[in-house]
Amino acid sequence: MWPPTGNRDRGSRTPRTAADLTIRTALATLAAVNAPSNWQPQPHPGWQQQPPWPQQRPAPRKKRTGLIVGIVAGVLVLGAGAVFGKLYLDYQEMPGGGPGGQPVAQCDISAELRQQARVSSFRLAGEPPRARGMKHSNCFWEQTAGKDGKDTRKLQIHVYDFRGANRLPERDVEQAQNAYRGAASSPLGMDRQLAGADEATFVDASALTTAQTEANLVARKGAVYYLIKYWGHDKGFFADSPFPEAVAKDVVAKVAGELLAK
Repeated sequence: MWPPTGNRDRGSRTPRTAADLTIRTALATLAAVNAPSNWQPQPHPGWQQQPPWPQQRPAPRKKRTGLIVGIVAGVLVLGAGAVFGKLYLDYQEMPGGGPGGQPVAQCDISAELRQQARVSSFRLAGEPPRARGMKHSNCFWEQTAGKDGKDTRKLQIHVYDFRGANRLPERDVEQAQNAYRGAASSPLGMDRQLAGADEATFVDASALTTAQTEANLVARKGAVYYLIKYWGHDKGFFADSPFPEAVAKDVVAKVAGELLAK
């Protein structure tokens, strides 16, 4: 019958109200305060245990590999550019100086031979003395910048003139012969006929001043003997290289031929 009368069954439970929960929470808190230090409060059957608050991890550092690689590549490119720029400027640079001075007669050569030897600037390094005795002329034919090309070439002519050095002409010739033989201490012989020469031979370049390519020739006519040296190299972008030895020998032989014909 409704409404029910009398006492309720012992097994029945009344619904929990907010006041009941408040009372139960207060009792549990009081019990926790009076409990031993190692006592852990039990969660209420109706409560849900909250998960622990997650710890915030630091954000991972961004990798800088790409930046480092870019910097290194930039430095390498700049270095390579500087090296190639220096090589290019050296390659384009023209050797030589000004047009030089007026050639002396004993060292003068034809314009055609100057063009072949790529030398057009004359310089007299040693002038013969005016007093009686052996007369020595030390002449250089070098390059004029911007005219004779970028490959280095140099021509040197020594003229030893013993004419009039002694009272007897025979003695002049004898001294010239001795000087010639001293200069021709490492003879290589001649591969061609040299008109006007009493004696002539190519000389081993290693016995004198050496360069990448060098040809030396000594020749004598009477009481005058000549020492002629021609040397140089061909310019390359990365490294210089020798030019053919036959070209150098042809130049010194032609120079000797023109001097002997004077």
